[in-house]
Amino acid sequence: MILEFVGRVLLNVLKAMVWMALLMLRCVLGLAKLTLLVFGLVARVFLVFARAVVD
Repeated sequence: MILEFVGRVLLNVLKAMVWMALLMLRCVLGLAKLTLLVFGLVARVFLVFARAVVD
């Protein structure tokens, strides 16, 4: 009885931890994508300016 309860609690805790890890992974991936997008935009603008200066 007690063992079954402990097992169920542990399973729920494990599930919660997995969900949290997945959410954190999604957040990190989203941040990385945003950072890459911003970096790409900055690089593009810089290239445009450099080309204009060279010309």
